[in-house]
Amino acid sequence: MLRSLVAFFASRTPITLALWVAAVVFGVLSYTVLLPREGFPSVDVPIAVASGAYIVDDAEQVDADVGAPLAAAVAEQEGVLDVQSFSNPSSFSVIAEFEESITSAEGAEIIEAAAATVDLPEEAVVATQAVNASQFLNEFDLLVGVYGDIGATAEELEAAAAALLPALDTPDEVARVEAVELISRGVNPFTGQEEERVAEYNLFTTNTGEEALQFRPSIAIGVVAADGVDSLGLFDATEAALADAEADGLVADGFEAVIAIDFATQIRQQIGSLQSNVLTGVIAVAIVALILISWRASIVTALFIVTVLATTMGVLFLFGISLNTISLFGVILALGLFVDDAIVITESIAASKEPGVGPIATIRRAIGRVGSASASGTATTVLVFAPMLAISGILGSFIRILPISVIVALIVSLVLSFLFIPLAARYLVLPAESNLGLLGGFQERLANGVAGLTDASGARMVIRTLLAVALSVAMILVGFLVFAPRVGFNIFPAQKDSTEIALEVSFPPGTDIAQAQAITLDASQQAADALGAELERGYIFLGNERGASGQFSLTPIGSRPTAPELVEETLVPVGESFEGARVTFSQLSAGPPELAFPFQAQVYGEDLDVLVAAVAEMQAELDGATIERANGTTFEVLETEIGFTDNVARIGGERLVELRARFDADDVSTTTARTQLFLEERFDADRLAELGLAGDALRFDFGLESDNQESFASLPIAFGLALLSMLVLLVLQFRSISQWLLIFLAIPFSFFGVFGGLLLTNNVISFFVMLGLIGLIGIAVNNTILLTDYANQERRSGKDRKEAIQAAVRKRFRPLVATSLTTVAGLLPLALSDPFWEALGYTIIFGLLSSTFLVLIAYPFFYLALEALRDRVVTPWRPKGAIDVN
Repeated sequence: MLRSLVAFFASRTPITLALWVAAVVFGVLSYTVLLPREGFPSVDVPIAVASGAYIVDDAEQVDADVGAPLAAAVAEQEGVLDVQSFSNPSSFSVIAEFEESITSAEGAEIIEAAAATVDLPEEAVVATQAVNASQFLNEFDLLVGVYGDIGATAEELEAAAAALLPALDTPDEVARVEAVELISRGVNPFTGQEEERVAEYNLFTTNTGEEALQFRPSIAIGVVAADGVDSLGLFDATEAALADAEADGLVADGFEAVIAIDFATQIRQQIGSLQSNVLTGVIAVAIVALILISWRASIVTALFIVTVLATTMGVLFLFGISLNTISLFGVILALGLFVDDAIVITESIAASKEPGVGPIATIRRAIGRVGSASASGTATTVLVFAPMLAISGILGSFIRILPISVIVALIVSLVLSFLFIPLAARYLVLPAESNLGLLGGFQERLANGVAGLTDASGARMVIRTLLAVALSVAMILVGFLVFAPRVGFNIFPAQKDSTEIALEVSFPPGTDIAQAQAITLDASQQAADALGAELERGYIFLGNERGASGQFSLTPIGSRPTAPELVEETLVPVGESFEGARVTFSQLSAGPPELAFPFQAQVYGEDLDVLVAAVAEMQAELDGATIERANGTTFEVLETEIGFTDNVARIGGERLVELRARFDADDVSTTTARTQLFLEERFDADRLAELGLAGDALRFDFGLESDNQESFASLPIAFGLALLSMLVLLVLQFRSISQWLLIFLAIPFSFFGVFGGLLLTNNVISFFVMLGLIGLIGIAVNNTILLTDYANQERRSGKDRKEAIQAAVRKRFRPLVATSLTTVAGLLPLALSDPFWEALGYTIIFGLLSSTFLVLIAYPFFYLALEALRDRVVTPWRPKGAIDVN
């Protein structure tokens, strides 16, 4: 049926050409106009927050009157999994986590309903808020910074923002604008008088190139996009509104207003990087195809990749998926498989030409040769990615768009390989004389040489088989047992470079808001002066008496030292020079934000003095300690601190004090896990009892890192389910309960390259590497599927097992090598130029090179050994005259 369908579309040129043009035009329109742009996909995490002011200047009273009773009421509600409360001298917050079926907005309603049941002081102002991890300050799509002279007060800043609000709220693209208040207003329960106090501050600077960088007081105006408006549309509309406001005199004298932080800039950079790298990749693929196959085949391959990319964008639009970092990531991940589909079908059509046979008959024959195997290869890759849809936790919700994007791209590629490739090959490949490419003669001799490795008998064949098996086993073991333990592990490692650096400032207890702002201004200004021309913009968007958070935007990657170099060599000395506050800088990358103290241990109890004394002993054990990893290497604890001593923190109603630590290594997942083991060994139940604590008082929650570890732990389960599904599919396709072992050999064959490549390029095993490994499996397994399927076809025609595998190697050598090298050529520009894709790209590149080498050199011997065993078992039971189809 497949051959008939392909032949029908290949013979109906006007129909197929019209479908192709329509798909490309709609795809290009979707990519350029229709698809909404986002930095990251919107994630509705099941978390909601209640916060507010209660001006009593006493954290214990805030906890007793508001924090603890409100948290207890929320904890009693149905669907609540966990509740945390934090009570400060005049403010509080309660954070609730709900079951995954409950949205953040629904969670906010649950908190609001619970608050209504509690007899809270009238002076306590409570506001509930849903949480959106893909927005600024949990609710805004863009922040406008309004800044004035160095002496501008909070009152003046709020007045300037208020004057600007109507102009920003005018565009149709804007749903809501709101100034983030700097002044807290509430009633003092002791005096009954309404009080105002500065509770927050912002700072901003931008590099105009005309004057020295100077951080100035600012205020943030949050902007929320209207329904259906993407980040780029919101940015453009807000920028135009700001220009109009400036022209109309709505910006107060002495003040300026600019877009301070947004997603549009990052999105434009990502899309630009994608476009340039995909173009480079397509050119590289075409060149490799030209060298290995023919110039006509290279044109077909390049056109096919562009067609698949465009059509995929159209399908994503129809499915309501935005163009964002994760969906782009998925399309890039599938790029190697696009090449695989193109080369396999094109080469099969070229190889199926015979004198006197028409083009349609040739196409039917070619599809009969590889169609089933090609479809099976795509199906196995889809099965690998499908279980990722069930990954749990916030990480699962965040990356769910990835397997959807990959699966869409794979199915589009498969369908178009059966529709577009035969049509293009009919007019570009079949009319020409057979062409083996620029290296055709060399390829043919090499293919015959590789196939001839199995052309031996007796003792010579036994020796060759043993050598092939020994080489395979040695490479697999070296990759898995020597390289892998030295690679390191981190779920979300820091990128090699980025355009953003984060600033975090923490103040000691007793610091007032004026002191905090002065220290933050000093630290920010020193950082800006140190960065100099490398800095484009600096913004402290959240600052109060406890701490401050900010972000420095750098010049483009490649035009300056890397962000890690700037952090270590330029900014760390700035942070270390401060004595009245802890000032830390870290690179911001595509994963979760880097924490100043990634390790956090919680100690529970109601007596604050007992808690602090116990945590101080733990701190003494941990501070400066050298801790060993599982692979024998060590890391050192650089700094520790004790948290939640100046406020009241509760989780699940229990009070806690926290011990935090940072290390001289950045493999966060490994260092936090080993440090947890370090403390657990030294503070068991007996030791905790000696310190006046319960046996379970010491617990560990690393925040988002813990959530990521739980989600990552479900990856092996999903991976196992995928392999099981692949096994069932292969057994059904090959009608054999043993040949799936041959197919799966491609996976361990890649270990040497995967782990050796990561070690060589200084990358660690990470979430991105796991994604690359999944994509690699799809490409590598497709190679063994095609070899096995071709050999089986040869056996059905009457050849013995040796003749069958030799024919398969000779006939499949060129497309197998071409597929591997074009995949490498397509991914190499991304791996070399974009730190975000580096680990994934190198995983596929080195793994595929390793797997391809062993598939060509060693796989035929495994095939012969298994088939010899199968012949001995199956032949006595085979009916007379039957041919083994497996």
